[in-house]
Amino acid sequence: MIKVLRNSVSIFPKYGGQALRDIQLIHRSFIININHIKKIHKNRLWIEKTEIPIGKTYKN
Repeated sequence: MIKVLRNSVSIFPKYGGQALRDIQLIHRSFIININHIKKIHKNRLWIEKTEIPIGKTYKN
């Protein structure tokens, strides 16, 4: 479950800490499950047909 609290996000994993390994903050406005990434190119990624920017701070 993802719960939004004002301007921050709190994650309450359903199965202990296991679920947190698959969650990544990729932009100050986007948190994703890495198992759903379809494509990565330069500073963008796609989940299904949705294009999402990767912030400079979060790019590894």
